[in-house]
Amino acid sequence: MKILKKTISFRILASISTLLIAWGITGNPVTGITVSAIQAGANTAIFYAHEKAWEDNDIKHEIRKLKIEVNEEKMPEEYKKHPPMW
Repeated sequence: MKILKKTISFRILASISTLLIAWGITGNPVTGITVSAIQAGANTAIFYAHEKAWEDNDIKHEIRKLKIEVNEEKMPEEYKKHPPMW
């Protein structure tokens, strides 16, 4: 629950800072709000894709580990001492 609260509070602070920066640069509060909304949506999508990529990589790593553990029984002794890089 703490991570969710921190995530939400960070998103609010990041969106407010983006709004203020865009408003300060353009002098237009509507542009600031628009840029802030676009940035929040884009960052959410990017974060999700990033997390999925890491999750997929973790799953692939676990599958490789399982394959190695299962196949160790059938491996020649030489490979057990110095396993090939798969």
